Amino acid sequence: MKRLVVLLAMLPGNAFAQDWWQGVWAFDPEWCAVADRAGVSDPGPIEITGDAIIGYENTCTIKSSRQVGTMAAVHLEMGCEAEGSRYDDERILLRESEDVLVIWYGGAISSVTYHRCASVDGTSQTNGVKK
Repeated sequence: MKRLVVLLAMLPGNAFAQDWWQGVWAFDPEWCAVADRAGVSDPGPIEITGDAIIGYENTCTIKSSRQVGTMAAVHLEMGCEAEGSRYDDERILLRESEDVLVIWYGGAISSVTYHRCASVDGTSQTNGVKK
């Protein structure tokens, strides 16, 4: 984790709003076809709100979020529940571009790249801009 934070600190800074990471995100862009079913479709996208990350058979309540330095990255501390088990977890979310989010999970998985899903009318899930 410390190595990732050091690497992130080396990236150029920017001034993105803290809520850039909110929206519906899919590992496979084709999963965006079921963006309105985030959290209940398998396979399917995840939804990140101001207070939770909702995935298939798991939900994490965001306890705290903090900007990582001056870059487009946020560290989340969460309380999660999956298949009847409760646990604490943390993630680092890195904005690669307007529509690409990298979530660092730590451990063997390392990181996963997600693509922002557009809403049914073709606008971004969070900022209403047509793509």
